[in-house]
Amino acid sequence: PRFARSLAGEGAERTHHPHGLIDEIRETRLLFILSSPRPSLSHYMAFLPPYFIALIAGACLLALLRLAFNSAAHLLLDPDAGLPAIDLIRRWGYPAEAHDVITADGYVLELQRIPRGKDDDQWSDSSPRPAILLMHGLHGSSLNWIMNLPEQSAAFIFADAGYDVWLGNCRGNIYGQRHTHIDPASRAFWDFTWEDMADHDVPATVDYILNATGHSSLHYVGHSQGFAIITAHLASHERFAEKISGVFGVAPVWTNGYSWGPAVVLSYKRPYYEFIIKHFGSTQYHAKTTTFLSTMAKYACVLPGVNYGCGILLEAFGGMPTLQINYTRTAVYMASIPAGSSTKNCVHWAQICHRKKNLRYDYGEAKNVEKYGQLSPPSFDVSRIRTPLHLFWSREDWLADDTDIRLFLDQVDPAIIKSAEIIPGFNHFDFIFGKDAGDRVYRHILNRIAEGGTNHVDYVPHRAVDYCTRDEHCTVGYSTPEDTVAVSSEYGSERARFEASIFTLTNSSLLCY
Repeated sequence: PRFARSLAGEGAERTHHPHGLIDEIRETRLLFILSSPRPSLSHYMAFLPPYFIALIAGACLLALLRLAFNSAAHLLLDPDAGLPAIDLIRRWGYPAEAHDVITADGYVLELQRIPRGKDDDQWSDSSPRPAILLMHGLHGSSLNWIMNLPEQSAAFIFADAGYDVWLGNCRGNIYGQRHTHIDPASRAFWDFTWEDMADHDVPATVDYILNATGHSSLHYVGHSQGFAIITAHLASHERFAEKISGVFGVAPVWTNGYSWGPAVVLSYKRPYYEFIIKHFGSTQYHAKTTTFLSTMAKYACVLPGVNYGCGILLEAFGGMPTLQINYTRTAVYMASIPAGSSTKNCVHWAQICHRKKNLRYDYGEAKNVEKYGQLSPPSFDVSRIRTPLHLFWSREDWLADDTDIRLFLDQVDPAIIKSAEIIPGFNHFDFIFGKDAGDRVYRHILNRIAEGGTNHVDYVPHRAVDYCTRDEHCTVGYSTPEDTVAVSSEYGSERARFEASIFTLTNSSLLCY
C-alpha cells in the first residue's frame, strides 16, 4: 500500500504528460509481479501490452496450424511428387539410365533412357530394340511422359511394347539448366527461344541417340512445342529426314493464332516483355513463382478437396475439365509443372499468336536487318518436309486449336500426312496426363508404326465442315459423295455422322468411327 500511495502521488503529478498514465500502469504491474511470493505466467502476462499478447497468441495459432498442416501433408504426401525422372522410372521397376547431351552452342541437356520393359527379356544384344524419342512441350520436361501409372504413361507403354525409349529435355527446363561455359544465373544463358531448340537441341539429341544405339533412324513423338521444334528443323534441314522414321504429334502446335484461354490472355503482355528483353536481356520465366508453385503443390495438392482444385487449375490452361486427369495424382503433375523456360521463348510464342504465322523471333526492324538481312523475320517453309507425319488432336484443346492444325496441314505436302486423328473429349494436357491417353493415343501410335507408313488420310483442307460427337474417335479423310463410309462404334458411340463437303479442288469429309 505504501508503494501504491507513493506511485499514485507521483502519477497525479504526471497526469499532464501524454504518456503519464501508461507509465503509471506499467509501474503498477511491475510492482505487482515483484510483490508476489511466487509469480506465475499470468503475472508476467499482465505486465505485457495487450497488442503484444495478441501477437504471441497469433504466432502460437499459426504454429499449431502449420504443425497440423505438415502432419496431414506428410501423411498424405504422394511419394512420386517431386521425384527426379530417374528415380520415378526405377520406382515402377523399370531400368533407367541418365545421359548428358552437349549441344553445338554449349548447353548440357540430360536425357533419360528406359532401355527395355519392366519384365521384358525377349530382346537380346543381337536384336536391338527400335528407338523412340519423346519430347515435351512448353514449360514441360521428360517427367511429363512418366507421371501417370505405368499402364497410362507413354514412356512405359512404349518400353513394354519393345521399344528403346529416350526421354528428351530442352534447354531451360529443370534438366537443361547447365552450360559448358555460361553461368545459368546470367541473362546470356536465357537468351534463347524454341527456334534455338530446333536448331541445336533436336539434332544434338537425335545424333546422340543414334550413336548410342547404332540405329540409322528413330521414331519421334512430340507434345505441343515438342512437335514445333522437330517440324522447324525438318523444314530447315531436308537431309535430317533420313534420321527420323516418323513424327507423331500429340496436341501438336505449329501456330497458335487461334488458341484461347488463360495462356492467350497472358500473351497480351508481349509488348512489355519485348521491351524488357530488348533493353535488359532475357531471364528465366517467373523463376520464383515456379519454385513457389512447385513447393506448394507438393504439399497442398495431396489434401482432400484441394487436389481437385489443383487439377482444375492445371486443366484450365489447356481446355475445359474433361475428367481425364487422375485427380489423386495432381500433386505429382503440379510439382513439376512448370518445369522452366526463358521469357524470350514465351514472348516468341506470343508473337506467333499475334501474327497467326510461324516466324523466327522478331527483334524489331533494325536488328532484324542485322540478324536476318530483312526487315521482318523469315518464316519456315514446311512444304520442304519429307518425313511422314501422324497428328492427333482434339477440338476441346484450347492451345493446339483445330483451325491452326488444319492451316498447317494445308501448307505441307499431302503425301507425307499419314494420320490425322481427332480425339474427342481431350484437352491439351490429357494427351500426356489423361487416364485414357494410353488406349486412345499411344497404342494407336504403336499400330501406326507397326503398319509401316500406311496412309490413313489423303488430304485435309482446313475449310472442311465436319461433325463428331464427344465420345467418338474421329479421323480426317478424303472421300467423294459416292464413297461408302464404314462406321464403327469403337468408343461406345451408338451412331457416327458423315458429312460430305464439296470444294473446288477436292471433296473432303470427317469419318467418325
